[in-house]
Formats: sequence, C-alpha cells, structure tokens
Amino acid sequence: MIKLLDILFESFLTENFYSVKDSKLEYPLTQYILDELKSKLPGLKISQNAKLEASGAEGIVISLDDYKVIKLFFSKENAVKSVPLLNKNLGFTAKIFSAGTIHLDEKVKYVKKGSSYSGASNIPEVDNIYYVVMERIIPDPKTYNDVEIAYTKFSYLKEVNNIENFRKYLTFSKGTSLEDFAKESILKPFLTEYKITSVTPEELYNSNFTPNNISKKELNNLIQLFFQWKKTQTKTCLYIFGEKNSPLLLKWALLCYLGKYKLDYDIKVLLGSFYNSLPNNLKEKFNEILNLLKDIVVTNKINWKDIHKEQFGRLKSDNKLVAIDIGVKSDDTKSQNVFDKNRLNVNLKSKARQSVTEQKDNIEELNFFDFDNTLFLTPGKEEGEILYKKITGKDYPYEGWAGKPESILPEYNIPVNPRIVSHLKKALSNPNAKNFLLTNRTYKLSNEIKKILSINNIVLDDYLFKQGDQSKSYRIEQTFEKYPSATTINVYDDKPNELQDIDNKIKEKYNLWYPELNINLYKI
Repeated sequence: MIKLLDILFESFLTENFYSVKDSKLEYPLTQYILDELKSKLPGLKISQNAKLEASGAEGIVISLDDYKVIKLFFSKENAVKSVPLLNKNLGFTAKIFSAGTIHLDEKVKYVKKGSSYSGASNIPEVDNIYYVVMERIIPDPKTYNDVEIAYTKFSYLKEVNNIENFRKYLTFSKGTSLEDFAKESILKPFLTEYKITSVTPEELYNSNFTPNNISKKELNNLIQLFFQWKKTQTKTCLYIFGEKNSPLLLKWALLCYLGKYKLDYDIKVLLGSFYNSLPNNLKEKFNEILNLLKDIVVTNKINWKDIHKEQFGRLKSDNKLVAIDIGVKSDDTKSQNVFDKNRLNVNLKSKARQSVTEQKDNIEELNFFDFDNTLFLTPGKEEGEILYKKITGKDYPYEGWAGKPESILPEYNIPVNPRIVSHLKKALSNPNAKNFLLTNRTYKLSNEIKKILSINNIVLDDYLFKQGDQSKSYRIEQTFEKYPSATTINVYDDKPNELQDIDNKIKEKYNLWYPELNINLYKI
C-alpha cells in the first residue's frame, strides 16, 4: 500500500478531501479513495512511485504511473470539461481514458490544511466526487514563458534600445490605429513631461523623430530625454488590440496571426520581425507554440483563449508540447450520462482513519538528511561549470548555480557522501523510523533530486523542499506534529549555521516541552 504521507504532503499547505466530522483536518482521505478504486476500476494500476502532481481550486491530480494520472474533482462543473475528450486521441491535449462518480458514505469537504479557509462555513460539503483517468502531462510553463519574455522585450516601449528601432516602429504605424496611439499615448506625454514646446507630437511623428526645425544638438538632446523618459513607461506596449487599446499580448498576437481576430496593421510583418529577432532555441519554442495553437484553433476550430504559461505541458510518452486544459464545452446530457454510468461506492468510515492513527503511533524516530554535501558530494559552481562543458560541449549559460537543474545532472555521477553511509543504512533499516530529505533546494528541482536518489537506490519517506522563507527548523517542527509519538529526532547536515539554528529554535524549546524527546544534531 502506498503510504499516504509519501504521496500527499510535499508541503504542509496542500488541498485534500476531509470528512466533515474531521474538524482538525487530521485525516486526509484521498489515498483511501484511490485504494478503493484499485479494486473497483478494471485496469487501474497504481505504481509504487505514484505521487501528488498538483492540487488546486478544482481538485487533485495524482500520477498513477509514468503515463497516466487520475484527477479527483469535488465539483461536476469542473469535471465535465474533460468529457468531450473521452477516448479521443486528439494529439493537442491529454487523452481521457475513463470518467465517473465516486459516491461516499459520508460527506467530505475539500480544503487546504493550514489555510485561512480551513474553518470557513461556506466550504461545500459533498458526498459525490468525480474522477477522470487521463494521459499524463508534465507541466512545462517554461516554453511559453521564455517566448513571452522575449516578446515583451520586443514589444514594450521600455525595451526599445535605440532610436532607429523606434523610428522603424513609427514608419510601421503610419495609416493604422497605431498612428494615433503613437502620437497621443507616447509622443504627447513625453513632450508634456519635459515641457518641450519647440516641436509638436504631430511634427515629431511625421518627421520620424527627425524634425527639421531644430538643430542637431537639440535633436540629440531630445533623443537623450526620450530614452530617459521611456525607461519609466513600464506598462506601455507599442502595439494595441481591441477597442480599448489594450496591449497586444503574445496570446492575442498569435490568435490574430491565425485569423481569429483582425488588426488594421500587418500582424505577419510584426511577428515575422519578432521571430527573426529570436535566437535559435527560442525560434524552436515559438514554432512549437504556434503549431499547437494552429492545431487547436484552426484545424479543430476550438475557441481557446485561456492561453498562458501554466496551460502548457508535454506528454510523458513522446515529449510533445500540448495544452493542459483547453476548456472544451460539453453537452450537459452526455456529461451526466458518463458520470452516472460509471458510479462507484466508497466506504470512508473509521477503519481507514484508524489505520493512519496506528501508523503514526508506531513511529519512534524521525531522521532528517540534508542533500548537498551531506547525502551527496554535489559539485560547486566552479567544478560544476567544468563538468557541464565536458558533458555538453557548451559553456554553462547562467549566473546562478544551486537553483538550476544543471547543477545536479545525473551525468555528473554525483557520489554518495561516504561519511553518511552508516547513518543512512541504520535509519533505513529501522521499521519504526521515518526518513526525510531536508534541503534548502526548492521544489522546482524535486524531479532532478529524486532521480539522483533513485539512481543510488535511496528511498525516503518524504521530501521537505524549501518553500518561501521556511527554515529547516520550521519544517522539522511541522513534521514532528504529524508524528507526536516519536522519541528521537536525528538531523544530519554539513552546515554548522543550520545545525545551530535548529539547536536554538527547536532543541531548547523541545527540551522544555518534551523532556523525553532526544534531539541529536550531526555535523557531516
């Protein structure tokens, strides 16, 4: 059986289903629902590597294996969005394998433990939740975000880097809606700001920022002032869209290019110029995004507007860029039939919750292992840059190090720290112990870190990555609250300042509150 806490608590603040009787939110129920589904849904297999992929306002996503996930929704309104994709291999989003209703023998609420809403009275209480089994998509916000950042630099006034580029913009704008925008929203505010009366916005525009009624020295001074002023115009996009002159964001530019909306200036010229300004790696990403949108909105005539970085991912099967949620409207009757046809009953009475209590009561020891230079002798930036170039043939492209996946590539063959081996073996062989990774690396590197652990056959019970300003001592305290029966806490770290902080914030306090609790700090 997959341990509940291994899957669901990557962080303390995670949405989950709780019984309405569970006022303290002590017994999350998702794992028990999945265990019931294993025997009730033919062909549903849950891998030992199953883990929480995401949780949010609509529901929970848990990976079943490398290629499938199950989504659990508390609202049918959210679940039915997937129905039109059932058993269709469309290629531009995940394939849906099955869907249905889970009827519970007691009402549950869907809340985030630790949030300000945990005790709110307006949280819906339901005895039906809805499941969808679908193809696994690995979120990839970076592809769209990288192109969007480049587009912002290309299209915003603040980012114009020389007067010739601005003059090209003025030429491009002539005879379009951009002409009035350039005069009224760029040139006029600029001249007003510096109280310049020697030239009018019209004269400046018509002369392409080269008015012949001022001297060369005055022109150079004017250009200098303009570039000083434009640095403050952080919200001014050079290109506008719609009746309200809204900024032509990347998504609107792409949809205009595909013919979904009309502009009175040439979007093909605009995007062509943007494309030509991109380095080759971003050109590849741009083409992936454009081809995906063309498949969705042109070929399949789906009115997809909710386009942003979080809506992009890659299929686990072939790494193809796809849309995570295209918001397909469904036929209410058909949706109702699907969820009514596949209806399962799940018993959530006290037996399941009691097993969690018993499991917690048997835990006597909590072991916390740091990652860098405690479990593994990870390379620093100087050594890492040499390894990176040796493996890839390229120079390391970033300033930072520890926050990048490139700092812990499996190809580096990062060794286990021999000083930790005996401690680790002892901890892993104790049936009454829980073992945790306690690192100041962030969750975005979780896949890379878990891969290093997996390569070395190190299986831990949970992974406590840094979130915001959470200290290691804070994360230890939160974990101890889940295992109050523990009588020993062992912390292994290579940094004296981390151990000192734990000593100051936890050891002294717990010696007073829990005199029977042994806290051991090991400098590795």
